[in-house]
Amino acid sequence: MPADFEIQQLVRLEALFANRAGTPIDPTNVYLLIKTPQPNGGEYFEYVYNSGDNVIVRLGVGSFYANFTPLVAGKFEYRWESSGTGQAAEESSFTVDGSPFYLADGQRLPNPLP
Repeated sequence: MPADFEIQQLVRLEALFANRAGTPIDPTNVYLLIKTPQPNGGEYFEYVYNSGDNVIVRLGVGSFYANFTPLVAGKFEYRWESSGTGQAAEESSFTVDGSPFYLADGQRLPNPLP
């Protein structure tokens, strides 16, 4: 089965928060957790909406996204969470295919041409 993405390909992770009736709502706090597939158990990233890093972007009521660029091949796991009003959580994953142009640590191979 082909991978979802390639190394260095921009991945857009999206979340929609809604109440039980399905009406979009803005949670008090929004978090995005991402775990990479490193051999040592993976790196772990946590992003918080309105923390100043501008990683999580609000598109409209209850609608958020974050762009992520994978630097290594393997299965990436991520989790959107919210707390306070609109408390919720959802997990998912995507895979990134290896490339003959990148080393296992995500570094691009040097150009062998002069």
